[in-house]
Amino acid sequence: MAKYTITKVDSPDDPDRCQAVNTHGQCLNKATKTGGYCPAHGGNKAINADKKERKRLYDLSRYRSRLEEMDSPNQNVKNLREEIGILRIVMEEIINRCDGPVDMLANAPKISDLATKIGKLVTQCHSIDKSLGQYLDKNEIVQIAQEMVGVIAGVVTDADDLTIIIEGIEATLDRAFE
Repeated sequence: MAKYTITKVDSPDDPDRCQAVNTHGQCLNKATKTGGYCPAHGGNKAINADKKERKRLYDLSRYRSRLEEMDSPNQNVKNLREEIGILRIVMEEIINRCDGPVDMLANAPKISDLATKIGKLVTQCHSIDKSLGQYLDKNEIVQIAQEMVGVIAGVVTDADDLTIIIEGIEATLDRAFE
């Protein structure tokens, strides 16, 4: 606990005089620089509060750049795919360490917990992608493919080449939606 020195004012009209009033009138002690009161009347509390506030601000400033990075509109911050990948790797490592059914049963709670967390992250990732407009459903993809075929058909005049292109796009879409 810090010790504070109490000093008397030189004259009764000193502007630094403590603002507290007691049975003898206004206090004759010098007020602290931050509080308007002397340490005997709570001026030390203002100093302590000021120190505490400066420390809190310092603590925040130490992390300010990291907080700004986390709060930035950067799309990768909202991207949960890396976290999903990490959880899948952890789950794979746990399963690979299992030597048999006994180990698998012993690790079942961990595996189940990870599976639940992966499921939640996948759902959140899907929701974020949808809200950011980064999600295309099957109908939108088919519509885009049809428009691309239309653009290609405007350039490619050979019917056989156009058929090959259309079949290639259809096969790609079929694989994507399996």
